[in-house]
Amino acid sequence: MKSATSQIAAFLTNSRLSQIATRLIATLSLLLAMGQTNTVHAIDIEVEFVSNSFFAQNNQAVAAINAAAEHVGSAITSTLASIDQVSFVDTVGNTTATLDWSYTFIDRFTNQPIGNFPNPVPNPNLASDTVRIFVDAQPLDGSTVGSGVPSGAGADIGASILGPGPLNAAAIQSVAGLADSEMSRGDGGALIGVLFDAGETLGGVDIDAIRFRTAFGGITLDNDTNDNDQIDTAQQLEDFWHLDHTTAVDPNKVDLFSIAVSEIVTALGFGTSDAFEARAQGLDWSGGEVIDLLGSGQNVLDPQSPGSVLSGTISTRISDGAAQEVALDPDIDAGVRQELTALDLAFLRDIGFETIVPASPANADFDDDSDVDGDDFLVWQRGGSPNPLSASDLALWQDQHDNAPAVAIALTAVPEPNSAYLLATFVVAATSRRKLMEF
Repeated sequence: MKSATSQIAAFLTNSRLSQIATRLIATLSLLLAMGQTNTVHAIDIEVEFVSNSFFAQNNQAVAAINAAAEHVGSAITSTLASIDQVSFVDTVGNTTATLDWSYTFIDRFTNQPIGNFPNPVPNPNLASDTVRIFVDAQPLDGSTVGSGVPSGAGADIGASILGPGPLNAAAIQSVAGLADSEMSRGDGGALIGVLFDAGETLGGVDIDAIRFRTAFGGITLDNDTNDNDQIDTAQQLEDFWHLDHTTAVDPNKVDLFSIAVSEIVTALGFGTSDAFEARAQGLDWSGGEVIDLLGSGQNVLDPQSPGSVLSGTISTRISDGAAQEVALDPDIDAGVRQELTALDLAFLRDIGFETIVPASPANADFDDDSDVDGDDFLVWQRGGSPNPLSASDLALWQDQHDNAPAVAIALTAVPEPNSAYLLATFVVAATSRRKLMEF
């Protein structure tokens, strides 16, 4: 096992230059598609395989997963501070306080490690504007073909006293403050969770809350696609998964690139973070970016799959403006490729990321017949405008049509999402799962 891990690490190192080149190409493609010429800052999503699985061994699978990471990273423009240390020490008066931080992958419900993800993450330092995604392969139940999860975190804090007197509160608050400054990454990215936010004390001294934002995450891909409780052969996996992200998807296969895109975004904190919980209110969404795009935040999440956008929701691809189901809904059909859409990016902005913003349509002539009339409203009503069924496209049509009627946008209903929780001194993250529609 150690030998296999070393081989994978070597492969990743050797492929690093091509990964950077792919990232640059992906960023330029997005800019050209949106008509933007200014320089855009993007984050680097590093991919690390944690097991010697089919997905780590197959070159096309590796390329597809890396391409998905580049696709997501190139759309995110947040500035994430580096993580340079995870151990903090300070002495104030007679008290020396220490705090040791760790990133973990622990299942919230079973309190057991999740798959083969590292527990804790070794050497958890990260360069600025960098996130690391671990990739695992496991048998997933039923029609589930992928899952994603951000890492949780833990902290051990202690203090010693030299000489008489009580603990000096300033020493304890100092190390907590240092950890908060480091793990909040300059307030960039999604707030995943908070440690010591429930009034915990050490020696009678209150411990200041420590926030942690997007840093590490994990995605799991299904390697038991026929659900017979045995890992599939390489041939069976090749027959199930469409591996080549540069070709049209085989109508009888599931697109690996699309699943990786969806689960990477989940691993960044969508559906499983404090930031998500703060905006998900039962079936509704309170984030302003999504409301601005849709005209309403009511009933936009999926009742059958907590932590996902309502199944069947249509938006526009950021690459070319074409209509497409959002990447963050819970289902995907065989033979379909899904990229990020304008609505996916609006959700990311609402949970704390900065992203590129696709351009709005230039005019309301949605049927391209050189006028703006009732036919264009019918195109909007049927989801055929550049931002399907959006308030912005409707407002554009109303502005450009003298007799435009007042129309309200209606969507459908939804339940409460999964979340990340702090239990004592660690956060336990729940997974969000992406399912395959029946063939």
